[in-house]
Amino acid sequence: MNERRGILTAILAYTLWGLTPLYWALVEGIHPIEVVLIRTIMSFLFMILIIPIFNHTTQFKKDLKYLKENKSKIFTVILAGFVISINWGMYVYGVNSGHAVEVSIGFYLTPLITIILAFLFLRDRYKLVEWVAIGITVIGIMYMIIKLGTVPYIAFIIGLSFAFYSLIKSSLSIHALSSITLETLALLPFAIGGLIYMHVNYGLTIGMNPSTYWLLLSGAVTSVPLVLFSASAKQVPLSLMAFLLYIDPTLIFILGIFIFKEPFSMDEFIGFIFIWIAMILYIYTKYNEGKIAQRAYDSGQYKRRKEELYD
Repeated sequence: MNERRGILTAILAYTLWGLTPLYWALVEGIHPIEVVLIRTIMSFLFMILIIPIFNHTTQFKKDLKYLKENKSKIFTVILAGFVISINWGMYVYGVNSGHAVEVSIGFYLTPLITIILAFLFLRDRYKLVEWVAIGITVIGIMYMIIKLGTVPYIAFIIGLSFAFYSLIKSSLSIHALSSITLETLALLPFAIGGLIYMHVNYGLTIGMNPSTYWLLLSGAVTSVPLVLFSASAKQVPLSLMAFLLYIDPTLIFILGIFIFKEPFSMDEFIGFIFIWIAMILYIYTKYNEGKIAQRAYDSGQYKRRKEELYD
């Protein structure tokens, strides 16, 4: 029963993440930098509210103690906050500038970029099929660049920023909810100072308008899927997580084509075929790894340990 509830909760989390372009489309006419600054502030306020609601106060204190004992990790938290803010800003810019499909490419690429970064910085080793998946992805991207004559920079920035974010977070031994709270806390002075600076020098695009009112919900939009994911992370089989991961970019892709009516040429479709083939190969390897890990856990050989996406 717990596993079934965990799977449903994880599906809900990834579905909400995949549907967030519908929300960000409501926040139109506001500068992306202002959106990131307000989102940081509202996310911090929302997390401060839900930590006691979800009985996370004790764990939060433990994580603060961990940072106090490992002061070098404070810089890591700050760096993670800055990197994810780049991801947030490019996501909003991509959706509101008519590039939701390109945003989806970024999240399709993220797991494969993460493999490259882990190989370069952590000296992790991977199977041949994973490198084949990366090669197929490169072919698909290069095909689109050559045929369309443009570089999908939005996809690259989103994929790279989230992959680097995951790499940075891998060195932090704190809970996902504590992490996002501390990251937004670290960025809070910059967010407030940034809004003041923009108001004095350029004027703000936020004001008494519907877009600004919607933006006030950005803390909940950011945090609720994370809370759901954290609740499900220890209950979902490892082999299934590889499938659920791609609910998010697939929904963004569908929204871009059918809801936002973005142009989608045959050359882009061919490029996506390469990306989808690479995705299937990636899922296949993670599915097999998950089955092996699950059998090891069931047989009592190892203690099960589930890594969270934002942990």
